[in-house]
Amino acid sequence: MKPVVSAILTLSKGRIKLAGTKLPFKASEKFIKANGEVSFYDFGRNFQSWFLPKEEKALGPTSLRGHKLLQNAKDSEIIRELGGEEKAETTLVELYGMLKRQSRGQKGVLLINGWANIFYIRDVSGILRAVYVDWVGYGWFVLASALDDDSWCEGFQVFSRNYVKAA
Repeated sequence: MKPVVSAILTLSKGRIKLAGTKLPFKASEKFIKANGEVSFYDFGRNFQSWFLPKEEKALGPTSLRGHKLLQNAKDSEIIRELGGEEKAETTLVELYGMLKRQSRGQKGVLLINGWANIFYIRDVSGILRAVYVDWVGYGWFVLASALDDDSWCEGFQVFSRNYVKAA
C-alpha cells in the first residue's frame, strides 16, 4: 500500500535519483523541437517566455519524489501539503533529466496517458510557476502557468524534492 501523504496527495513514486549536470543548463539549448535527446511536440507560450531565456547553474546529483493527486486541487494547496515552496520546488535540470529517461514516450515514472506531470520551477524572473508536461503521441508538450490559474485533476502527478509524512 502506498503511503498517503495528505488528504490530497499520495506518494506514487519513491526516490527518483537524477544525475544532474556538470555544466550550466541553458533552457534555450535543450527545450527545442530539434533536440536529438528528447522528442518534443511543442512548447506553450508561457513556457517559452518565462523559461527559455533561463540558465541554471550546474546541479549535482539529486532525487525527486512523485505524488499522485487524490482529488482536484489548486497549486497553493499542493505546495502547502508538500511542506512549502522550498520542498515543492524543482529545477529545469531535474525536469529535463526526467524527460530524457522517457525521451520517446516509453513507460517510466512520468505519466504518458495525456495527463499532466507537474513540476514547480522558478522562472527567469525568480517567480515560482507550475510547469507541466504531457505526452501527446509523438512528443512531450511543455507548458507553464501562474500558480492557482486553475485546478489540477485527480490522478495527475506532482514531483517535488520532498514530501510530508502523514501524521
